[in-house]
Amino acid sequence: MDSHELQAYQQLYREKHREKAIKTSKSWRDDCKARGLCTICKKPTRLGRTTCEECCTKQKQYQAEHREEKKEYHKKYYSANRDKIALKAIRDVYGITAEEYFEIFVKQGGKCAICKEDQSNLDRRLCVDHNHQTGKVRGLLCYDCNLGLGRFRDSGKLLQEAVNYMKDFEE
Repeated sequence: MDSHELQAYQQLYREKHREKAIKTSKSWRDDCKARGLCTICKKPTRLGRTTCEECCTKQKQYQAEHREEKKEYHKKYYSANRDKIALKAIRDVYGITAEEYFEIFVKQGGKCAICKEDQSNLDRRLCVDHNHQTGKVRGLLCYDCNLGLGRFRDSGKLLQEAVNYMKDFEE
């Protein structure tokens, strides 16, 4: 198994067992916190704290000493994984997978559902438009159209009033 296959396998494994890992990690931390123990060294802590004073001081010191390294690492990681991060955010916020996003993208021909501007002509990725009451995804919009709908509070009535207003002043 080469390194790319191994990475792909590990990615699939993490995605498949994500919930279990979160539960295990959370229950371990919650158990330590409930018993008043440091989650790092298991020494007793002050009420409501997850780390003891010594570990807390060590963490702060480490973070201060490695601040620039961490910044550089996060910059590199973000630039190398920009799409992955964006698609994870879309999944977490709107509840749709990358496949569902791209399915909508292809269905719309890679264009904004309102102004029909092609993705290739835009500076940003198409935004996910959704109903704020139900959370249901409606389609993909360019930033300007998405912002416009938001400014009209997703109200069809307000949008119609705006159209009527514009028609009154057309030449």
